[in-house]
Amino acid sequence: MWCAVYFHGIIGPHFFENEEVRSVNMNAEQYTIMPETFLRIELHPRQQDLLWFQQDGATAHTAQSSMQVLRTMIPSGPVSRFGDITWPARSPNHAVPD
Repeated sequence: MWCAVYFHGIIGPHFFENEEVRSVNMNAEQYTIMPETFLRIELHPRQQDLLWFQQDGATAHTAQSSMQVLRTMIPSGPVSRFGDITWPARSPNHAVPD
C-alpha cells in the first residue's frame, strides 16, 4: 500500500495488487508504474513545482527505473537514498536531548 501526505491532503491509498486483486510484493517494476499511472493523475501540474517527494531507501524505491520516473515528474527531484536530495539512512527527525 502506498499513500502520500501533503499540504492539500492525502493522496491514495494505492494498493499493489495483481489482476485477481490480490496483494503482491512490491518490486521496482510495480513501483515504477505507480507514479506514472496513479500519482501523476492525482497531482495537479502546478503542484509538482512545489512538491518535495520523500521516500525511504527500499530497493524498489531506489532502483534506477523508479528514480528516473520520479525525476521526470518532480522538478526538485526525490528526497531519497540515491536521490537528488539525499535522505540519510536512519536519520532522526528531531534532535535527541542530552
